[in-house]
Amino acid sequence: MARKKRKSFWKNIKVRYQLSVTDETHLNEVFSLRLSKIKFFLFSCFLFLLIFSLVGILILATPIKNFLPGYLDEKYRDEVVNYSLVVDSLSKSVEIQEAYLENLKRILSGEISPDTIMSIDSLQYNMSFSGLYPSEEEEQFRKEFEQEEKYNLSLIDIQSNALPAFFAPTKGIITSSFDSNKKHFGIDIATAPDEVVVAVLDGVVIFSGFDINVGNVIVLQHSNDFLSVYKHNSFLLKQTGEAVKAGDIIAVSGNTGTHSTGYHLHFELWHKRKPVNPEEYILF
Repeated sequence: MARKKRKSFWKNIKVRYQLSVTDETHLNEVFSLRLSKIKFFLFSCFLFLLIFSLVGILILATPIKNFLPGYLDEKYRDEVVNYSLVVDSLSKSVEIQEAYLENLKRILSGEISPDTIMSIDSLQYNMSFSGLYPSEEEEQFRKEFEQEEKYNLSLIDIQSNALPAFFAPTKGIITSSFDSNKKHFGIDIATAPDEVVVAVLDGVVIFSGFDINVGNVIVLQHSNDFLSVYKHNSFLLKQTGEAVKAGDIIAVSGNTGTHSTGYHLHFELWHKRKPVNPEEYILF
């Protein structure tokens, strides 16, 4: 009985069927196809594999794969991040320009005195971006960090042999020296993660913010036409307009900015609007 069923099965799938396409007007056969069930099954599998292979090649060999959920090439991912930072910087610039024009409008209308046109207070604007002001957690971290490191003299290298007025900006090893010919107007100091950064002289913070290339930057204006620049920080602990003393902690070293290649501080020292070699003024 089982043999009869097997023979019947194989006989059934080997039966050939004919599919014909006929011209209705003249009853002429236009196309005909003769297939058995097993041939139809094999032909369907081959067609499925062919379509599946073509679709796979199309996805792997073209940018279509970047539109698939969960897949994004590292190159494109970096570009998306960079473009986001550029858009954020442009938005901030537009906000500043709008605030400046609004202040000019108020001056022309007589609402405020023309003498305040160069005043920092007259150019203040209300930032509406959530990421530009530090959060409460960051503020608390900064306060605790400053309090803990305030009296830690091991983190501050006081220069007694060179120029006593200067402090070393941070502890670390110089990996790249000053070279004005290569437009490297400072020195790179490799540091441990989250090493403190201190002011080299008494001064005033004239800039404290983020730059897409060099990350978190803080710039200090000092007496005697000195200016110091600290780049690639992970945190900035002072804001624009704050006065600092030599040795005060102003930032925490980091690895921010597209030009950064690791945890380090890029430190620049300018005198009379010209870059000078920090190693000639500070003993590192």
